[in-house]
Amino acid sequence: MKKIYNGSFKILIMLFVALCLCTGCKKFVDVGGPVGSVTGADAFATDDKTASVIRGLYVTMVKTTGFAFGGAVSVSLGLSADELAVNAATNAYNDFYINQVNPAGATLSDGLWGGLYNIIYTTNQVTENVPNSPGMSAGAKTRALAEARFIRAVCFFYLTNMFGDIPLPLTTDYTVNASIGKSPQSQVYDQVIGDLTFAEANLPLNYPNTTRIRANRYAAAAMLARVYLYSKNWEAAAAAATRVIEARDASNNLLYDLNPTLNNVFLINSKEVILTLLSPGTNLYSWDGYAFQPASATANPAYKLTDKLSNTFTADDQRLPNWTRSQNGFVYPNKYKLGTGSGTTRTESLAFLRLGEMYLIRAEARAASGDIPNGVADLEKTRKRAGLLTSLDVNMSKAAFDTALADERFKELFSELGHRWLDLKRWGTADVVLAGKPNWTPAAKWFPIPFNDTNVNPNLK
Repeated sequence: MKKIYNGSFKILIMLFVALCLCTGCKKFVDVGGPVGSVTGADAFATDDKTASVIRGLYVTMVKTTGFAFGGAVSVSLGLSADELAVNAATNAYNDFYINQVNPAGATLSDGLWGGLYNIIYTTNQVTENVPNSPGMSAGAKTRALAEARFIRAVCFFYLTNMFGDIPLPLTTDYTVNASIGKSPQSQVYDQVIGDLTFAEANLPLNYPNTTRIRANRYAAAAMLARVYLYSKNWEAAAAAATRVIEARDASNNLLYDLNPTLNNVFLINSKEVILTLLSPGTNLYSWDGYAFQPASATANPAYKLTDKLSNTFTADDQRLPNWTRSQNGFVYPNKYKLGTGSGTTRTESLAFLRLGEMYLIRAEARAASGDIPNGVADLEKTRKRAGLLTSLDVNMSKAAFDTALADERFKELFSELGHRWLDLKRWGTADVVLAGKPNWTPAAKWFPIPFNDTNVNPNLK
């Protein structure tokens, strides 16, 4: 895997080199002094220049395999939980599967920690430079700030749920970031909620084009629904999810809908998708597809479903035949059908946020507030779409509902951006559910901060 980050906040500026390659912009910033002294003001001199930076941020989220949301999150978190297994102990992600994550490993330092903090650095460039840009229009400023804060919130959300208490850099000043300490998770969540609230209030209702590759107001609401759920703010979680579920376009048509055809859920034009992230260049596939699809018609898949997950699907559940495949006796995720190919007509990209999750969020929030019948009604949305023949009892106990919800989230969201791993931790069930995994200890619930960072900055230890 190509090295893009050595673990220190001091070199986060290197992201701009990658952004230049991704967007075709000759130069984002003038590097005339030590790292951290760059203002980057010229990159935000006009609406068009700033738009290039924002587009570059989305590209960077999935810039290459093993980087941030370019497969690293789905693979590492899926292996850390009980949904995926490696097919060979030599796999670069094996330390996640055996729950002994190497603090010096490239996947941890480059792909997860470094990748997400690289993105955050650029969002901070936006928030520092855009407000004072004399050449930008007021509307462009508002949108740029809203998109940057949305992306920053996403990154902080994943970082705190992987590492626990984390640094919370809100500036590009290297003299501050070089010695920054860890902030408690509660403070990180406050920042995430603040960023997402600003984003929802200031992002446009509509997408800039027919492809949902940039966040709109409802993408921010969708992330807010998830964050409120994790914070156990049930009323706010249900309300945010409802805003997305009931969203309508300019013609008063529902903006989002569950795709009735399972094999079409993850297509780039799926009406279920709230936000999709395009792989860079001419790639026709998502990096998740690249990770999960076998390299050839005869090769073993690199990652397989655990027997536990495979056996969870009942005979009538159409997610198993549609969202998985078997090769050489190994069942692997098949939500994304493409793992190779280049061209100009894309059919797949990473479904970063989708409506199915919103129904599951509202179901859990409603039931937690005592409204089990309506929680069941929401839970039935994805169950019936999957072809399940039996219905849930609307008068079931809360304990029975919790079991049904956990089962449904396991089957609906498997191999997608770490949902299972994060669920087990927030529910407090990881130690019980994962007790049978190799080398499991309670400490394994949190990834270690990379050695490179703790060695440079003792405040991170």
